[in-house]
Amino acid sequence: MAVALAPAVGSASRWLFLESRRAGLEALVLELEPVDELFDVRVGGDESWVRHGSNRRRIPLSEFLERTTIDEQRYSRWGERVDSLGFYLAEVRPDWIAFHRGGFYDDICGLMYVKPGRPIPVRGEPVGEDQLWHLSHVTGDWYYFETS
Repeated sequence: MAVALAPAVGSASRWLFLESRRAGLEALVLELEPVDELFDVRVGGDESWVRHGSNRRRIPLSEFLERTTIDEQRYSRWGERVDSLGFYLAEVRPDWIAFHRGGFYDDICGLMYVKPGRPIPVRGEPVGEDQLWHLSHVTGDWYYFETS
């Protein structure tokens, strides 16, 4: 059943996937949106580094936390929430927040929240370590994305 709800199945399942997590995602967006930094909230795997800044370079998590007003407990709570919602990374950018879900080989897919009044990302724009390949509207300010 979980596979049938994966975002890659089709527009109806993308809507169901979002709706089943919407309250949690929107609560997390309210916390992440005002942070004036470009960064990732990582979960699982190697959590000792974070991509930060406009050049998205990897820096140690401890260095990132020292540079920002974000404390380690707050960052950890964000990571736990990202994980509990079924994602492995939240990428915070000035115009949007991308919640990475999965993909095939090095391509990724997930849900993207575009901040109100901000431009919708275009094909070729950097997302994660790849480039945006596909973006489709789900509902409201939410989009399904894929990279290549």
